[in-house]
Amino acid sequence: MISIQTTIETMTRQGTLSALLGAYCYAALLVAGPWIFTVIGLLWLGTAACNEPCPDLTVFRSIVIYNSMYALIVTSPLAFISGRYVSEQMHNGGHESVFGGLVLSLSIFGFLTLAFAVPFYLRATTLQAAEKIGSIQNVAMIGCSWLLIPFLGALRAYNAVLVAFGMGALSMLVLGHLLDDPSVASLLLAFNGGFAITNLILLATVVRRFGTRIKIDPGLLRRLGQNWELAAAGAAYALGLWIDKLIMWYAAPSGGLHVA
Repeated sequence: MISIQTTIETMTRQGTLSALLGAYCYAALLVAGPWIFTVIGLLWLGTAACNEPCPDLTVFRSIVIYNSMYALIVTSPLAFISGRYVSEQMHNGGHESVFGGLVLSLSIFGFLTLAFAVPFYLRATTLQAAEKIGSIQNVAMIGCSWLLIPFLGALRAYNAVLVAFGMGALSMLVLGHLLDDPSVASLLLAFNGGFAITNLILLATVVRRFGTRIKIDPGLLRRLGQNWELAAAGAAYALGLWIDKLIMWYAAPSGGLHVA
């Protein structure tokens, strides 16, 4: 956070209106860049894919909304703890177990996805087989990106995060223009392809800095219990962002749309 503040203050001290505007735009992108680029990618994918209203686009957007909610609520506690752990490791000069911490976080998220998201799509939805596979892949892609972001934040690689999500949004624009009469499965494939590019850039940045040696810190699991308030804060943060949607979905079912 100190490095972000220093960069923005340097831009604002130039004394020009363009520098001041650039500083505020840069600050907004640093705070909400992943969200902004993801929404832009969805907008490009939807408008380029369908010239007229199409039901498959509604199903696709519903899947992305549910997956975004699930992924953020599940990964936020892990991301809060991971960000704290990586920052401590870098402060103490020990980088050997950082990649192992990433692997552990991804493994926990994978286990939770297998326990909840996979049965939901396989048992509780009326989607086609290809659509169910794409939906499961979609929740995995979104969740992995939210877990990778804290590691790049500890590296102060903020521009890498913006580039990763920007390239993902750009790929959605290109793939959306290539789709002709898109289906739910093809829309999911295009969206997942964009997030795969994003995750690849994020992961490559982490690997370039920390390597690929998997060394699990014996004290990491102990810290999960000691820093329980971080996990609670992460869960409260994610629920706070989505609680209004959850209340409306269940408290006002008459205005709802059943898609699958």
